[in-house]
Amino acid sequence: MNLSKLTERISQALLIVLIVISLVLSYFIWFNPEKSLTDETISENLKDENSILSEKTVFLPIYLISRTDGKMRWIQGENVLSDAQKILSNVKFGKIKFHKATNDDFQKTMNVENGLELRYEDKFLFGEYQEAFNLKIKKISDSEQSFWFRRVLVNFSNGMVYFVNDETKQYIEVAGNINQKSFESLIQSKELKSLPVSENHEILGVRYAIDEQIELKKYSYIVASQPYTVFRDAFFQNVKHTTFDVEVPYVNDSNENFDVKETNGQLSFQGFIGTERSENEIEGSFQYVQNLGNIFPQLRFFAKEEKGTIYRTFVEGYPVFSQIDQGKVIVSFGLETGEGRTITLRSNVDTLQVPIPTNEMIRLPKTMDVIKQLQNAGAKQSEIKSLVIGYSWGELNKNNSIVDLLPNWFIHYKQEWLPLSVLLENLQKGEK
Repeated sequence: MNLSKLTERISQALLIVLIVISLVLSYFIWFNPEKSLTDETISENLKDENSILSEKTVFLPIYLISRTDGKMRWIQGENVLSDAQKILSNVKFGKIKFHKATNDDFQKTMNVENGLELRYEDKFLFGEYQEAFNLKIKKISDSEQSFWFRRVLVNFSNGMVYFVNDETKQYIEVAGNINQKSFESLIQSKELKSLPVSENHEILGVRYAIDEQIELKKYSYIVASQPYTVFRDAFFQNVKHTTFDVEVPYVNDSNENFDVKETNGQLSFQGFIGTERSENEIEGSFQYVQNLGNIFPQLRFFAKEEKGTIYRTFVEGYPVFSQIDQGKVIVSFGLETGEGRTITLRSNVDTLQVPIPTNEMIRLPKTMDVIKQLQNAGAKQSEIKSLVIGYSWGELNKNNSIVDLLPNWFIHYKQEWLPLSVLLENLQKGEK
C-alpha cells in the first residue's frame, strides 16, 4: 500500500470516529434532556471550560479597502483585519474633532489617494469601538461616544484618521502618528488575495463594487448539537433558581424563560436586563454572547438592524447565513417594564465543529453583474439595502451530521437577507 492511500484511509477512519462521537453526544443531549437540565456539576464544568469571546475579535470590521495612488483593492480575512487593527490601536492620537460637512467638503475630505479603510457591514458606535480596541484618544465627549459610523478611513498623506458616517455626511477627525510602513507592509503582502473595487455606483450608494469574479472554496463541517445548559448559563442572571417545565424547558423566579424546539434546534430566551448589564445595545448584547466562545469561536458582530443586534459565525472571513438561526445570535431590546427593560435572544443549538477538507471551488460573479441580474428580474432599487459575499448553511446530512457551506452572494432586500438565487426566484414569481 502506498503512502497516499494509507494517509487517505487514516483520514477516513478519523473522520468516522469524529462523526460517531458527534452522534453519541447529540443522542444524550436530545434524548436525555432532564438529566442535562438538573445536573449542576455538568453545568459548572461547561462553564469552567467556556472560553470568553474577546471584543477585539467580535467587533472587528468586516473587510479592508487599500488605497494606492487612487486605486482601490478589496481585502477580506480575519488575520489581516486583526493585524491592521493592532497597528491602529498603537497610534497615539491628538485632539478629536467632530464635523458635519457640506456635500462638496465631505467628498473632498474622503477623497484619499493613499491610505486604507476598515469597513463594517452596518453602523457601529464610536465609543464602543474606542473601548474595544483601546484607542489612545483623550477627552471624548458624550455626543462623540454615541456617534455612529460605518468605516474607519486612514489617510497616509496627512496622518489623519476619520470615523465616517456617509449617510449623514458627518465624521470624527483625529490626527495620529500613523505607521505608514507597517500598514503598507501588511496590505502589500504577496500572500494576501485582493480584488479591484470601484465606487460611486448610484444603486450601491456608499458601498463598493467588486470589479472581478471571485473564487471561493466550498467547505463541509461536522455539526454538533450543544447542551441547553451552555445557553442557559450564558443568558440567565440567576441559574441556581432555574426549574424545568415540560412546556418551557427553563424558567426562573426572575421571570426569565428559555425554550428550544427539538424539531430543528431553534432556541429563544426572554428576560430582563439586570443591573450589572449595560443598556447600550451594542455593549449590552455582547455581555450576553461573550460566554458562548466555546461553541461559537468565530462569532462576530454583523449588523444592527430593526430586529436587533445580529452576530454571525464567520468562516475564512465571510459571514454564514442560515434559515433557522444556525451559527447566529440575535439580541433584541424591548420596552421598559416594572421589572426592567425586556430582552429577547434567538439562536440554534446546532453549531459548526470540525471542518472537512475539500478542494472544490465556486466562482461568483462581480458586483455589477449581480445588480444587473436583480434589475432584469424586476427588483426595486429602493429595496436593495446591501449585498455581501458569505456562506450558505446547507441541508444537514442526518446520516453523518455533515453540512455543506457554499459561497454565495446575499442580498438585503425588504429587510431580509436572501441568497441571490432565492431572491431571483422570488422576483420571477412576482414577489417584488
